Amino acid sequence: MTRLSDIGAALERGEHETVLRLTDAILAARPGDDAAHEFRARAFLALGRLAEAEEHAQDAVRLDPDEIRYRELLAQVLSAEGAHRDAAAEFGRLARNDPRETTWTVAEAQERLGAAQPGMGVDA
Repeated sequence: MTRLSDIGAALERGEHETVLRLTDAILAARPGDDAAHEFRARAFLALGRLAEAEEHAQDAVRLDPDEIRYRELLAQVLSAEGAHRDAAAEFGRLARNDPRETTWTVAEAQERLGAAQPGMGVDA
């Protein structure tokens, strides 16, 4: 059986198709594996396949709504899709859930929301 650490290493090496193949096998056996959904979302995001990245990021959040990195990933995907308001809302949820990160999270949300405004050239 493939270990998640092996999948993480493949992702770090940029072997996105390998990540997708390995996580396919995991999800066939365990559809509720939140970490496999996270890795798939990250691979799809890197490949520019944003709709698929969002689907798997949403699945990871649904399976473990308290995992901060899944919500951060979802916000990144939403921003990449141009859904800056939705991304800002997700960052806002992060701020409410982790008061230690409020300043950073609010600033990130404002930056991404600003990127959605006409004339704002922020790369979000």
